[in-house]
Amino acid sequence: MAVRHQLADPENEQAAGWLQHPVVLLDPVLNPDGYDRYTHWYRNVASRRPDPSPFTREHREPWPGGRVNHYLFDLNRDWAWQTQVESRRRVAEYHRWMPHIHADLHEQYPENPYYFAPAAHPYHAYITDWQADFQQVVGTNHARHFDEKGWLYFTGEVFDLLYPSYGDSWPTFNGAIGMTYEQGGHSLAGRAFRTQNGDTLTLADRIAHHLTTALSTVEVAALHREEILREVARYFERSRTRPPGPYKTYVIKNDGSKRIEALASVLDRNGIRYGSLSRAQRLKGWRYTRGREETFELQPADLVVSACQPSGILAQVMLDPFTELEDSLTYDITSWSLPYAYGLEAYALEQKVVVTDAFSGVPPVPGLADQTKQPYGWLMPWNSLRHAAVFGQLQQQGIRVRVAEVPLSAAGRNWPPGSLLITRADNRKLPLQQLLAPWAAELVPVFSGQTPSGPDLGSEAFRLLTQLRIALLSGEEVRAGSMGQVWHLMETELDIPVHILPTARPDELDFDQFDLLILPEGRYDWSEEQLEPLKAWVREGGRLLAIGRALSSLEGHPFFGLRQAEQAQPGPLEEEWPLRYGEASRASISSRISGAIFRTGMDPTHPLAFGLPDPYFTLKNWDRPVALLEEGWNVAYLEEEPFYLGFVGAEVKQKLPQTLVAGVVDRGAGHLIYLVDDPLFRGFWESGKLLFCNALFLVD
Repeated sequence: MAVRHQLADPENEQAAGWLQHPVVLLDPVLNPDGYDRYTHWYRNVASRRPDPSPFTREHREPWPGGRVNHYLFDLNRDWAWQTQVESRRRVAEYHRWMPHIHADLHEQYPENPYYFAPAAHPYHAYITDWQADFQQVVGTNHARHFDEKGWLYFTGEVFDLLYPSYGDSWPTFNGAIGMTYEQGGHSLAGRAFRTQNGDTLTLADRIAHHLTTALSTVEVAALHREEILREVARYFERSRTRPPGPYKTYVIKNDGSKRIEALASVLDRNGIRYGSLSRAQRLKGWRYTRGREETFELQPADLVVSACQPSGILAQVMLDPFTELEDSLTYDITSWSLPYAYGLEAYALEQKVVVTDAFSGVPPVPGLADQTKQPYGWLMPWNSLRHAAVFGQLQQQGIRVRVAEVPLSAAGRNWPPGSLLITRADNRKLPLQQLLAPWAAELVPVFSGQTPSGPDLGSEAFRLLTQLRIALLSGEEVRAGSMGQVWHLMETELDIPVHILPTARPDELDFDQFDLLILPEGRYDWSEEQLEPLKAWVREGGRLLAIGRALSSLEGHPFFGLRQAEQAQPGPLEEEWPLRYGEASRASISSRISGAIFRTGMDPTHPLAFGLPDPYFTLKNWDRPVALLEEGWNVAYLEEEPFYLGFVGAEVKQKLPQTLVAGVVDRGAGHLIYLVDDPLFRGFWESGKLLFCNALFLVD
């Protein structure tokens, strides 16, 4: 509001002069749900006089905090993926204007001095020299104003420009000068906060600092208007004619799954053009799943993206199989390539291919409306989140569904394990054809229970799936983002009910009220006594689904069958010894994984693997490897020499071979289901969503 006042004030001659040149857009709706959550809490707990003592109640915001939106997503990491409605609407408005400069104003912890451009390294290799240099121009102008006031600040140390889904990096890959400004404050600061140097940081101070950099940004834009217009025009000309990366064309193979349509939707939301070719061609490209150059057949049904387009640089950033790292000390994940995230075979080509036709998508299956004879039953594929969503709706309608546990052929096509079957015999009291009509496009009618090969449709090889009452833990011990990812998937993408429990203590739960319990990532400090009700419930038929770091809380309890992978023998030291004090931060990354993509080995016969792409790729963020299960099913795992992309520290790399990715332990009539890498990470790992749905629906 202070920025708006300064720019609109008719007595502010300086602002009036600036506004003869740039157009200034203000985005006041950064996170309405989180803002409301924080302010409502603060008004309830704040004292009449601000209390600057850091240990007091008004500086201890409760879980889940105001940073995140309704579904507990951090919107500042959602610019590229746009999983949230706030992000989609913001980006649609952004595309209307395509700003030349984008400043993203944030807060960090209250002891930190102010941060502004230039950003820290690593910069993504496709950021132009002018974009990098102009960050310094902006930072120099900010420094001049801060120097006049004597305010503390720093630049170029923490926040890099590599991961493409931030409010500074995503605009940068759309031709702008994208920058993050960080003011010390956070929810900890309240209206006043006593810092370690004995000073008091007030809300008014924080507003003044952000006001200064915001107006300084407008000032720089006005002073350098002609240069900015010229260089941004060059950026898009370069993108259209000579995009910087080695790959100029990307071919996504159309495997007939809905995953390719989901990927096309992400491209649409980012303004990336794509199409297809009218005739088949033999071409050579880098094959994503094998990590090598191969000759392949491009078919007319395949999706093709040319890097020679206005959004070509953004397309390269999102589709390149790997990211060049100038420095491994990064703030976020280092690998995110969309073909891996969507579980699709793809090829990256160094040659330019001109896209001539529109992409037609996945051919529809025969619909119910075209059939005059009453079917014996209906089969549905199981290879995408779309199928899981339809299955969830079928169950909500009370329709009984079976899953094929072995391959078969029927209705003129082959059906792999995981395919779903609906029969009139199982649903004889229901108006089945009427109930199935909304999902006709997904279902294939079958007119005989006898099949050409594989089990007949009345065989016990088709296991009846039961409708589950699903519960999800929440609360202080739970990672808000992990819980929110599950909540968002189930409510908005699957549209099925989930019971969100107000406590994370198993001895306080009523286990009679649900059949499956989800443990999101978190720190669960549970004693053996507290775990006894949970163990008894599993033995009697309950299912426990534990995700990511939740597994570490179950280690050490024999019932759960989990243990940390054995420590590998250390290899030769990469640093000189003894380690220098100033090199400690860099040395620590040898034991870290910065969001690397790994190819997994897999047991395709287990229901947890049904429908998954082969090979399945996992996004690994946790640097604590879990040993293979000794008394369970190791469904997905890292092989002896795993293929991966992204940064993996030398120390942790030695521990990863032959470790668990996803597995199941049977206990009595129940199951313990383990997903070591969060398959719902930030809501964009599409193939991981199907793995999660397998854990929900098919493991029985």
